[in-house]
Amino acid sequence: MLTNKEAVWCWDYSLTDPKIASLYEKSIHGQWRAAESLDWSQAIDPAQVGRGIGGGMLSPGLTDRLSTQQRDSLMAGMGALTFSQLLHGEQGALMVSADLVRLLPSAEMKQAAASQANDEARHLDVFTRYIGRMGEIHPPSASLRRVLEKIVAHPMWLAQLVGMQIVVEGMALATFLDMRKAAACPLLHAMLDLVIKDEARHHAFGKIALRDHVGMLESDDRQALQAFALDLVRIFRDWGTEPEDMIASAYVMVGAGVDPTDMIAAVRQSALAGHPLDLSRGMRYAFMAFILPDLEQLGLISPGEAQAIRTTLPSSENELDALDRLREELVR
Repeated sequence: MLTNKEAVWCWDYSLTDPKIASLYEKSIHGQWRAAESLDWSQAIDPAQVGRGIGGGMLSPGLTDRLSTQQRDSLMAGMGALTFSQLLHGEQGALMVSADLVRLLPSAEMKQAAASQANDEARHLDVFTRYIGRMGEIHPPSASLRRVLEKIVAHPMWLAQLVGMQIVVEGMALATFLDMRKAAACPLLHAMLDLVIKDEARHHAFGKIALRDHVGMLESDDRQALQAFALDLVRIFRDWGTEPEDMIASAYVMVGAGVDPTDMIAAVRQSALAGHPLDLSRGMRYAFMAFILPDLEQLGLISPGEAQAIRTTLPSSENELDALDRLREELVR
């Protein structure tokens, strides 16, 4: 187990893992160019895009009470906020994949990581372009920043693979798949088609590399990797249940001329009327479909630990509680 950031040289260029070599070949044949592979002349409706991805706080029952200008500005702002977090995640993936080129033990793994770095650089390009059509780029949320810094700074390359390829890429893949189903914008749909193909390769690369190497770890290293995986999963699970995770939404509301305290009160009233808030639907999908099954298969989370995570994923009640605490902070 590598426990520092010293470069690992590989002087043996014979093929050691055909599956990873195959992923690298697919990445070469699947290259696309952000400026030329998409029709950027297409018009987009920022408000319509934002409604599709902005979550329960943009339900018609809540936004119809606003003026047309407020509603459109709020939807576009929430959409830009969501895309901004995805953009920051892509930068984290770029930094990790570039670092892994130096740290991975085999030539084909280094090639796969280098190819992924190129993909992630291209994703930065397309998301930056698209957000520019929606509004402004928002800073990373406090929770996302903690997760990315934890992964980027970790000295073990297997931990970086777990954090980025399994957890972050699993979350991104689920988000993009869910977003594509709701995308009414042709440009966004075409962009997600291309990005999803890349992300699926990255996720597969992480699973193959980890499956081949986790079993060779010494007991202490394996326990350290398991502890890191569980800690990261818990951080992700709790994302969105603290006021600091929702403060950016309050800023978007203010920018749209909407009083955040009034909006939060309306969300609470809507929930009491039988329309539960569901901001974490995409997160639950990511955990159930990708993250927890993959970590269980790799032996990095026990069935009992995975079940404990499943039963404590954020609910509408958790989200409302976080909004209530945010409202208390705002009115101080």
